[in-house]
Amino acid sequence: MQGRLSKSLTGKIQEFPISTWEKEFELANRLGLRAIEWTLDCADFKLNPLFNSKEQLKIRYLQDQFSISIPSITLDCFVEAPFYKRNELTGLASETLDLLWIIENLKNTDVKILVLPIVAESGVFNENNLSNLIKCLHGIEKDLAKSKKQIAIECEFDTDSIAILLGELNPNYFGINFDMGNSASLGHDPKEELTVCSGRILNIHIKDRLLGGHSVRLGSGAVNFQEIAKLLTDQGYAGNMILQAARDFEAEETELIATYIDFCRKFNWVV
Repeated sequence: MQGRLSKSLTGKIQEFPISTWEKEFELANRLGLRAIEWTLDCADFKLNPLFNSKEQLKIRYLQDQFSISIPSITLDCFVEAPFYKRNELTGLASETLDLLWIIENLKNTDVKILVLPIVAESGVFNENNLSNLIKCLHGIEKDLAKSKKQIAIECEFDTDSIAILLGELNPNYFGINFDMGNSASLGHDPKEELTVCSGRILNIHIKDRLLGGHSVRLGSGAVNFQEIAKLLTDQGYAGNMILQAARDFEAEETELIATYIDFCRKFNWVV
């Protein structure tokens, strides 16, 4: 996950590393990583270098130089300001037009998957919000088809609601981002959730969290990594595996990520 190889500027767990995003390509290469999931913050998101034609040339050069792909982008901008509701916690809301702008301006990039987080930080989520979300997503199908991109929904719903959501959305354009840490924190049964999501998982976030609690170092929380690895293998999943593991603000970033990579080797999640 972009930003995890840089010191946090504001103390946030996740944010776009505005001063060090270029350096992260080299650091990722040194660690043996082969992909970076781009992050898009809410503030001034249209000024992100990924949308600037000159910066896109620089990004392409860095990708080629360090053998790093950018297969996905996480739309954190829609956590603070969702387009399908108003966030009661921040008082902010976006419009579907903002999502369409992002899709259009990613056309000259290699990004294929847009991760849409629908999490607790987005505020209360109810049936009306679910209905509006589905309606909004139906309205952008043609744009996704034209741009050859997909949306992976990262949600903290129960399995029944996930099934309803997936049943309403075209599998050619919409699927799930499975965040194993969030799932474990909510007390979900991995087998039940992954069965509901079978064939619709487009992207995975590797994370560990305490039951009902915060993110912790891989292997020290509630995630049953062994079971999840087997279930994913049985499903034939061969997509992105993105490290979004807990930060340790006292540790050196690259050393911490190196330990996480070693942890993931046990489950054949490392290329």
